[in-house]
Amino acid sequence: MVLKNKSYQRMALTISTLLLSPAALSLEHRNVLSEPDEANTTVSEAAFDLVTRYFAEFINKSGPYGSLYLSQRTNFNATEDDVEDDVEDDVEDDVEDDVEDDVEDDVEDDVEDDVEDDVEDDVEDDVEDDVEDDVEDDVEDDVEDDVEDDVEDDVEDDVEGDVEDDVEGDVEDDVEGGVEDDVEDDVEDDTEDKIDDHVGGDIEDDAEEEIEDKVEDDSKDDAEDDIEDKTESDLDADSVEKLSSFSVDDSYYEIIEQRASLQLENVIQGSADDNNEKVFSDNWLILSEPNESDFLQANGYSIISSRFLPSLNKDLVRVEAPRSFKLDSAGIALLKNLNSSERAVDLNHIYSLSALSAQSENKAQIPRNLLSITPPTTRQKVGIVDTQIHTSHPSLRRLNITSKDFSEKAPISSSSHGNSVVSILAGQSDDFMGLLSNVDVYAASVFFHDDDSGDITTTESLLNSLDWLVSQDVKVINMSLAGPANMVLSAAIEEYCQQGIIIVAAVGNNGPHSEPLFPAADECVIGVTAISENNRVYRRAVRGPQVDIASYGVNILAADNQSGYASVTGTSFATPFVTAQVLSLLTDAPVSQSSQKMLTEELMSLTIDLGDPGKDIVYGFGALTQKGQYSSQH
Repeated sequence: MVLKNKSYQRMALTISTLLLSPAALSLEHRNVLSEPDEANTTVSEAAFDLVTRYFAEFINKSGPYGSLYLSQRTNFNATEDDVEDDVEDDVEDDVEDDVEDDVEDDVEDDVEDDVEDDVEDDVEDDVEDDVEDDVEDDVEDDVEDDVEDDVEDDVEDDVEGDVEDDVEGDVEDDVEGGVEDDVEDDVEDDTEDKIDDHVGGDIEDDAEEEIEDKVEDDSKDDAEDDIEDKTESDLDADSVEKLSSFSVDDSYYEIIEQRASLQLENVIQGSADDNNEKVFSDNWLILSEPNESDFLQANGYSIISSRFLPSLNKDLVRVEAPRSFKLDSAGIALLKNLNSSERAVDLNHIYSLSALSAQSENKAQIPRNLLSITPPTTRQKVGIVDTQIHTSHPSLRRLNITSKDFSEKAPISSSSHGNSVVSILAGQSDDFMGLLSNVDVYAASVFFHDDDSGDITTTESLLNSLDWLVSQDVKVINMSLAGPANMVLSAAIEEYCQQGIIIVAAVGNNGPHSEPLFPAADECVIGVTAISENNRVYRRAVRGPQVDIASYGVNILAADNQSGYASVTGTSFATPFVTAQVLSLLTDAPVSQSSQKMLTEELMSLTIDLGDPGKDIVYGFGALTQKGQYSSQH
């Protein structure tokens, strides 16, 4: 080493010597000038050896620093403590620096890690939030799109379904309304006069044929026109376009026909109900004690006719109604107030036949084939209140028939109603068999033709015919007719029931919703409804508490008014089935009110219950059928 005479160089060398001299001295104490033990040599010791050699080389050279070294060596012990302190300070400084560096590094690393972690967490959170938001937005958009699509599809389906339902409802309503209007108009225009003229079977037949033909011809065309007009006016263009493929199938035509049929029945029923309220004249009928005519005249009544009824021991008087009398609620109340236990007062009401007119005999059943009834043990009398009987008919020639006419006018001869009833009850021929053979028939003709009301009878005619039949010692009377309540007729029938007379009457064919018809609705009368061979009630039969019993009355083969046979239907023709059964239960013993009740109970025991348990408004106590007959015998 070459040192120039510069102060800073000498200073540096001096400081270096001072710093290194303690280490050299320390090494000297450890014999550092000798070769080190190879076994104990480490990297640090090798470094110290190099330093020692350097200093040894340096010391051996001449110069001012050699003596310095020697003097320092001499003072080593004195400065050892200082050196240690310096070394410790240096070490501490170095350690502190190292620690600071390490801490700084660690802190930096930790901070970086924390920052990275925080950043990662924040990024993850942000990403998750962004993803969630994006997903939610996407899901919402997708859901909205799907919902809109589904809603649109559902709405379209619902709209189509609702439109179809609405159209069907509109179709039915329009068709019903249209058919009802058409039928009402057609019926009112085309059949009102005929219904008034033909109250009985002819009413229903003529009206039914004309209306059914009219409905069959016009209803489909009218329905289609009504549908097109109504739907096009009520629905918007889109709805109409959607429904362009919609067509009316056969089910709608069935509905039309059913509604039309129902409308027809309602019209016939309404017309019949109106007719049932009609009276033959403005005269009053008074059933009173004999010799009351003087009392009536004394009170200002003008007597038109008077007849004594021996079966009742009373007078039947016809008087002119007071001029102030009107057929309204006040007038009816006045008539009711005039009634008492000694006197019955009412109008001369109109009654009609309870049947349809004869039809083709196809599928018609011979009465005896439907119901086999044991003949009465002794010959019995039976009364028939009906149209005129044509005794020349082949099925009636063998019968013992006594006839008398009680009609207000000339009896009708064109109707086969009476012939049909009698032939069902007792007709006999080579190709026909009625229900009984051991009976004598007393036939009271009461029906006549009236230009305003058709084939009818009156309260007065019925009273006169009943009086004659009872006077002939007839105990069972068949009345296949129906009409309004009449206080005079009801009073007479009640008296006959007390005498033990059994009256069997048809409930009528005015429809299931009709008001009760009389005399079937009188308490002591046996009210008869009609059923088919399959035990189904006749659809036009009147229903109600007045129905006591049912029997066959649909498609029955019976005598016509010439020399042939026809199929007949109605409660009129079910009535002789029940009358025949009553006759078969009679004995030679006199009939009284108590015996009448017992006989009626025995009659009901022969029936089968077709409706609700017990008596019901459709079948009464039950149906008199072949099955019921068989069950009662076993």
